[in-house]
Amino acid sequence: MITGAASGIGWELAKQLHQKGVKLLLTDIDEMSLKAKVSSLSENPSPPMCRALDVRNRAQIHQVVQEFLDMEDSLDYLYNCAGVATRSNLDEDYSQYVIEVNLLGSIHTAEEVIVGMRQRKKGTIVNIASIAGLIPFPKASAYAASKAGLVGYGRSLQITERRHGIRIVTVCPGFIRTPMIGKVTMQADSSMQVIKRRAISVEDAVSRILKEVRGRKHIVVFPIGMRIIWKMYRLFPRLLRFIMHRIWGSD
Repeated sequence: MITGAASGIGWELAKQLHQKGVKLLLTDIDEMSLKAKVSSLSENPSPPMCRALDVRNRAQIHQVVQEFLDMEDSLDYLYNCAGVATRSNLDEDYSQYVIEVNLLGSIHTAEEVIVGMRQRKKGTIVNIASIAGLIPFPKASAYAASKAGLVGYGRSLQITERRHGIRIVTVCPGFIRTPMIGKVTMQADSSMQVIKRRAISVEDAVSRILKEVRGRKHIVVFPIGMRIIWKMYRLFPRLLRFIMHRIWGSD
């Protein structure tokens, strides 16, 4: 199952997994866009199941998961890709929207699939977080909070579910060339434009994600530059905060 499958990481995951012959449940709040893209995929070995899904709606999540399980024996992988990103917005309603989609939406979807995974004693949940969940992320506080929450959720859930044979992988990528980063940088300052130019391709990002899912790590940080910054922050947090303040804190 892939949430947020109509664009970005979710859509690239759908393409690469479909090529491998994986049976897919693809969901997105924009069902028309999702179905239009899926129509371009080969029907061999089997066409994906596509469903509209607002991850803020717990009842809708339950309905979609059960519909898939009524047709298939199991749901073995969940890729929580649904998310929104923007620069700082002090509007209370918008901050709540970011938290509901990025954090609570992933939690609720995971909770729905975990029930069946526990019964089968196997399963993998992949939460797409962000480097913003591990280090300070200026001018996107609500987004950073949602991703930090997702990191904490994944770390705790891994301990809880290990005895049930369920693996939790939290992916914390740096900047990836997706429609989401395009929206963030359209009205961004020069520093964000530089970051956009250095972003990695979504194809490379998804190839890395699929490789790491087969491995043993529970926290995945890439590319190498972001992994270095993360380790630097763990060792020298004051220094990194000072550097970020000089870059982004002038206004």
